[in-house]
Amino acid sequence: MTTDTDVQSSLFEPGDYEAANDHPTGVRSPEPPEAAYADEEPLHPINWNLLTADEAESEWLDLNAWVHWLRATYGLAPTVIPPYWHRHDELVWELSALHTHWLNAYDADGSPSSPLAWHRDFADARNRLREWVSTSGTKLDRDRPTRLTTWPGEERRTRRLRS
Repeated sequence: MTTDTDVQSSLFEPGDYEAANDHPTGVRSPEPPEAAYADEEPLHPINWNLLTADEAESEWLDLNAWVHWLRATYGLAPTVIPPYWHRHDELVWELSALHTHWLNAYDADGSPSSPLAWHRDFADARNRLREWVSTSGTKLDRDRPTRLTTWPGEERRTRRLRS
C-alpha cells in the first residue's frame, strides 16, 4: 500500500525538470517551469523544415524535455508515445504542435479556460498519435522507418530513421 508520504517523497521538486531522465524512481515529473520560456520571443508554430541548426537544437531540447514530462505526467503508453518517437516525422510534427498548444494554453496571460481546451485537443491528439504509431510500426522494444507507399510512376523510396 502506498501512503501519501511515499507518493510525496517520490515526486520531483521544482527545478528538477532538466534532470527528469536521471530520476532514480522514474516517476512523474513536475510541470515545466514557465521561467524557461519567459525570455523568448512570442510563441509561434515550429516549422521544422525552416530551422537553422542552432534553432533546431534548441527546439529539439525543449520538445524532448516536454515530451518526457508529458509521457510521465499522463502515464502514456508506448502505443501513444513510443521511445523512438523522435525518429518519426509524423510524431515530431504532432507532438510539436501539441507542445506549442500547451505553452499557449498555460501562458500566464492566457484565458482561464485554455487548459480545458488543451485537454480536449489532447484527447484528439492521443487518437492521432495512436494511429501514427500504428502506421509507423515503431514499438516499445524496436523501431523501423515509417512505411511509405510508392505511387505509380514514382521511384521506390524508403524513409531513413533519424538517429
